[in-house]
Amino acid sequence: MTIREGRPTIRDVARLAGVSVATVSRVLNNRPDVAPATRKAVLDVVARERFRPNPSARGLPHGRIGVVAVTAPFIEDRASYFAAILAGVADALEDANTKLLLLPARRDRVREAGLRDRLKPGSADGAILVMPLESTNELVELQSERLPVTIIEPRAPLDEGIPCVAAASAAGATAATEHLLELETPPTAMFAFNDEMAIGTIQAAREHGLRVPEDLSVVGFDDVERPLLMTPQLTTVRQPLAEMGRMAVNLLFRLLDKQRIDALRVVLSTHLVVRESTAAPRNGR
Repeated sequence: MTIREGRPTIRDVARLAGVSVATVSRVLNNRPDVAPATRKAVLDVVARERFRPNPSARGLPHGRIGVVAVTAPFIEDRASYFAAILAGVADALEDANTKLLLLPARRDRVREAGLRDRLKPGSADGAILVMPLESTNELVELQSERLPVTIIEPRAPLDEGIPCVAAASAAGATAATEHLLELETPPTAMFAFNDEMAIGTIQAAREHGLRVPEDLSVVGFDDVERPLLMTPQLTTVRQPLAEMGRMAVNLLFRLLDKQRIDALRVVLSTHLVVRESTAAPRNGR
């Protein structure tokens, strides 16, 4: 298959090579993170179709500098949670050939400067805010005046004009609670706020001579890496952390491209993952 008429575009090259536009861009920019077979397939199409990148079109859309600012709270006991979200954001930005400007936000100290002061004019095309500390009014000002923003897991209800991505946490918590109630009369279980607390609960139970799950069932929340490294493996609610990051990038780029956004609040499904830390109590308890 070839281009019948007209000058081939980078999208044409991607379609003919069976890859994404981002992959073609990485090959053309001689990036190392492309498999040899994929690189050859792209370059073969480039040569066959006599594709020549347009210098003015190879860059970013007019007015962009190719940087997206990302803020996330600095919370040591939930490092894996935020790392998973940031990994999704970073992957999506890399595919779009866009740099990530990380602005950590500490919750244990008064902010010396707001986000508007930390982001000087022209320093970023937009921002993705994870559990932002900014008030709703501050976010509205950012969105309306100069800096498009997308929120991941807002702490409080947002103005309806601000796009956000969240997990269906309430549904996940309900599923975990119902799972425990189905096992136990009377209850002999603990549903922790997150996986780190659940792991601490299991350790404390052992110190008091309780067996998990024989004497006490434990459920966590998030499904980060550590639940798979412990014994017993932790039953938990899986949150789509990386997917939230990627979706936030998608929403932000649609804002920057002035595209219509049908749903400003995107809620991604959670999933109860039953492992070894929950079971019906023995001896009829």
